Amino acid sequence: MLVLRQYAKFTPPPLNVFHGTANRKKSEQYDITVWLCANHHNMGMKCVHNNKEMDLILKQEGQRYFEANIGNRSLFMKEFGRNYLD
Repeated sequence: MLVLRQYAKFTPPPLNVFHGTANRKKSEQYDITVWLCANHHNMGMKCVHNNKEMDLILKQEGQRYFEANIGNRSLFMKEFGRNYLD
C-alpha cells in the first residue's frame, strides 16, 4: 500500500488513487491506495475531490509506487491508460 503520511492525520478508510470505474478496480488489485484525513479527502480546500493539483500529486505518487514495486512504465500505461509523470 502506498502511504503518504503527510496527508493522513487519522485512520479513515483508504482512498483509491486511481478513481473511476475501471481504474478503481485496478487500484485495488495493485493495492495502490492512500490513507487521507477528511481535509485531504473530501472536506478541505486541498481535498483530492476538489483540487486537481492534489489529485495529480496522488496519481503521480501512485505511478511512482507502481514502477518501483510492481512493474515498469509500459505495464502501468497498459493498465491505467495514461502516464502521469511526463
